[in-house]
Amino acid sequence: MFNLKEELKTKGINITDSMVQMFDQYFHMLVRYNEKNNITRITDEDDVYALHFYDSLMTSLAIQNKKGKLLDIGAGAGFPSLPLKIVFNELDVTMVDSVNKKVIFLKSVIDELKLEGIKAIHERIENLKEYKAYDYVVARALSSLKEIINYSHKYIKEDGSIIALKGMRKSSEEIEEAKDILKKYKLKVDSVIPYNVLDRSYCLIVIKRDKDE
Repeated sequence: MFNLKEELKTKGINITDSMVQMFDQYFHMLVRYNEKNNITRITDEDDVYALHFYDSLMTSLAIQNKKGKLLDIGAGAGFPSLPLKIVFNELDVTMVDSVNKKVIFLKSVIDELKLEGIKAIHERIENLKEYKAYDYVVARALSSLKEIINYSHKYIKEDGSIIALKGMRKSSEEIEEAKDILKKYKLKVDSVIPYNVLDRSYCLIVIKRDKDE
């Protein structure tokens, strides 16, 4: 059995029993909704806790002070933004997805868990108008790094960050493929933060504005 509380403690992330209960509610809502609407292929309890909840919370390794305005593009079933909001309540979270059945689910979780300072929007990311409004734009399982940069560069503040959750194995290749678009938008790879989930290797690719450009 994957123990979320104990596994997070090894990363210096402490969650309360009430947060554990919220994750339990979230898990059961996800499984029930997924039976009819198919919004995730991962539904085994251990896998949801490890590959969705724990993985999502690793994003916090790149979030300073665990506060600020965060935009999740292609939020899907709420990863990584909903787990981040549950644990780091001071984050002001906006989730955007173009698939309405996913947004309906996100709104139901927000209501069920009585979360404040978080909203879900049914929209294509390229149609969002909140330019340079966010401290962090996060993307998980969305598309290539190059496309993530193209979608999200206009939404980060001058000192903001794009955080892409990626598999470690192809991260160097994706960074190389994104060199031209990084230069085009005067951005740079600020850091690559590796982490493991079960036996899998992942990383956070953190992109910021290039002040030297």
